[in-house]
Amino acid sequence: MKKDLLIIFTFKYPFEPPTEQFLDDELRFLADEDLDILLVPSARERKDSPYPFPGTKPNISVRAIKRSSPAGEAFFGLLSALKHVGHLRDDIRRIRKAAHLQGKSYALKETLKDYIQAGALFRHFAKQIPDEVLRGRNRIILYSYWLNPAASAAALFKKHLKKRYAVPVTAYARAHGEGDLYRKGMEHCRPCLKLLNEELDAVFPISRGGQETLIQDGILRAETHRLGVKKQAPFPASAHSVPLVVSCSVVNGNKRVEKIAELLSRIPREIRWVHFGGGETEQRVRSYCEKHLPENVFWELRGWTAHDAIMDFYREESPDLFLNVSRVEGIPVSIMEAMSCSIPCAATDTGASGEIVSDGRNGFLLPVEFDPDETARKLSGYLFGDEQEKARMRQEARATFEQDYDAAVNYAAFARRLVSGGEAHET
Repeated sequence: MKKDLLIIFTFKYPFEPPTEQFLDDELRFLADEDLDILLVPSARERKDSPYPFPGTKPNISVRAIKRSSPAGEAFFGLLSALKHVGHLRDDIRRIRKAAHLQGKSYALKETLKDYIQAGALFRHFAKQIPDEVLRGRNRIILYSYWLNPAASAAALFKKHLKKRYAVPVTAYARAHGEGDLYRKGMEHCRPCLKLLNEELDAVFPISRGGQETLIQDGILRAETHRLGVKKQAPFPASAHSVPLVVSCSVVNGNKRVEKIAELLSRIPREIRWVHFGGGETEQRVRSYCEKHLPENVFWELRGWTAHDAIMDFYREESPDLFLNVSRVEGIPVSIMEAMSCSIPCAATDTGASGEIVSDGRNGFLLPVEFDPDETARKLSGYLFGDEQEKARMRQEARATFEQDYDAAVNYAAFARRLVSGGEAHET
């Protein structure tokens, strides 16, 4: 009898450019379980070679999905959607009855798109995951890293596997933030709801706020399982004559890195800012900084930077404050990492950021549409203020990490839950 099989459906992981690299730590714990792991990335565009990941263990393999043309996928996805017209009809009925929903035509279009994409992905899974990998298993565990059409495809795949191999199959999905947990224009009208409730054994949001959202959406089995980051040695208190502020994110319209520049431009004293991460609006942000940041702000946009290099920077430079001003978030791993390094954080009160950043205790919680002048005065009071208060905030940031976001605790518990299929609990 072969080992149990865990299939993890990802977007690009483990291929470049890395978009789910925080899966590394989770995978290390899953790989310690007595099972085989198959990673199934399904992105249409990705590099051919994986970036360095915990793939040297013999029980981890990768089977990248080869996508067909968009037209072909739309055709076969529509055929699959028609096979589940009862589920689709249920979604349409809910959308039409949703008094709160403004754009019902948009919601209907997005729902149909989800069914088509899920059907197309399911067809790829069924055809491209080899029979020899699946046959002879005592149990198969399906795990979609995102609550998007891949999760619905996993639900369809579960039905297929149970019928074809007569083997116990469990199916799960994580739910993160923008795009899979929070979908603009789809509030409480989650596509494929009946299918997800019938076939997914649990959905794992990464925050309590995410769990509440899923319950409001109608998901029957939602359990909070937080992400986590590696423990770092306690960092010394900052001793900069010029305060050091850091930020780390992709650079796009949602992350609003130029708003950080705007905020720091309102601070009249010398300050240093380093941003790690690149993206589609990077050149626009660079141009903004060149035109609008005064001489007292010493700034660096370092672009995409290896994770280890970022952590080395934190260790060597011991920044005074981490900034995140996203419009929409799940709960940022970058904030967890900063707090693991004893760095207080200022973040916009969006998604579940308020579950990790406590205003005045371990950082500052800002309105999503914050006033740059008022916020600059608030942060200046901290950055140029009492050293004992700064040391207290650093201690509180570290305590937050130790209590709720230690990877060794969270991922070990999550691996047990996923593999054992045990009772629901929160981590």
